[in-house]
Amino acid sequence: MLVLVAGCGGAAATPALFIPSPTPVDTASVGPSGPPTATPIEPAIGKFKPGGNMTTARSSFTATLLDDGRVLVVGGQDDNGETLDTAELYNPTAGTSSPTGSLAVGRWGHTATLLSDGRVLIAGGEDAELNALGSSEIYDPDGGTFSPGPEMATPRAGHLAVATGDRILMVGGIDSDGSAIASAEIYEGGAFRPTGAMKSARWDAAAAVLPGDRILVTGGTDGATVLDSAEVYDPVLGRFEATDSMSTARSGHTATTVVGGRVLVAGGLDQAAAPLTSAELYDPTAGTFASTGDMTVPHVGHTAAAVASGLVVVIGGSDEGQGVAVAEVWDPTDGTFSGTGSLATARGGQAQALLKSGDVAVFGGRDLDMALDSVEIYQP
Repeated sequence: MLVLVAGCGGAAATPALFIPSPTPVDTASVGPSGPPTATPIEPAIGKFKPGGNMTTARSSFTATLLDDGRVLVVGGQDDNGETLDTAELYNPTAGTSSPTGSLAVGRWGHTATLLSDGRVLIAGGEDAELNALGSSEIYDPDGGTFSPGPEMATPRAGHLAVATGDRILMVGGIDSDGSAIASAEIYEGGAFRPTGAMKSARWDAAAAVLPGDRILVTGGTDGATVLDSAEVYDPVLGRFEATDSMSTARSGHTATTVVGGRVLVAGGLDQAAAPLTSAELYDPTAGTFASTGDMTVPHVGHTAAAVASGLVVVIGGSDEGQGVAVAEVWDPTDGTFSGTGSLATARGGQAQALLKSGDVAVFGGRDLDMALDSVEIYQP
């Protein structure tokens, strides 16, 4: 997911880019028969607590929960917009970070996806010369090392990577010329293979998993227009099909699968680059969007996570390059947002990981021109 914010590096001939890491998609409870029935939800009281610091301040990076409960933090950019090849491991029990192996190629705007064997696939992004990358690297937590992975058919940065079982869909993004990409490919069995392209080229989009391992891709921009369109990838047919359009064109938003298999789409920027408070809900059975409650403040380049209670917590983001400290929760029982504990440090373009404890770890990001190294833990 990309967010248009001044002050950060980007691909040649494109607006400046601020690329938060993609929001993790929790597929554990989504399947052909759909997720479990909602249970009553108690009022939210959530709060943030300090979580320590990373070894390096960074933005536009990734954070991936490993099988052993640690979090792998990879790449990104530092205060000066320099591309990082470093990685580190965060221990949420101790609240500490330690260096681990380095990437062969520094990158930002990449994706990082946990594989079924416990390793992590790092794919695409931009290098220090602002070239979109087709290369991938695989992190082995047992040895703490990166090794070369397969090459994607299309170099891409700011793309989406969505895992369903042993398959990872890589879709959209921008190329080295700053042009939006419509193509998609599948990582499976240690290799990439092509699959059907989207109806519209797009980056700065958001995606979520639907029942039946289908994947909803929403909004984004084609480089000239912010899109209200959405499409659904069918893994059986290997192609995208158009679905209902959102009520509001948006980019830099989030899309989160919630109880019942619906998808909450929240925030972002509209065609006039105005930040949005609005949110809408996608019904995969009807294939339609409907408005839900508005957020209390606009969020762009934020993160969002569905927590065990069924609530969705929306955290931080940016407003004209300045970080946002506000967090709020969406309640599926009445479709409303309400405030929850605020971040100690305002931030946008952060990365997050849903920990095994059910807490949400929020890493780094940027406030104005300053990359952050702090970690905060949201306790629902």
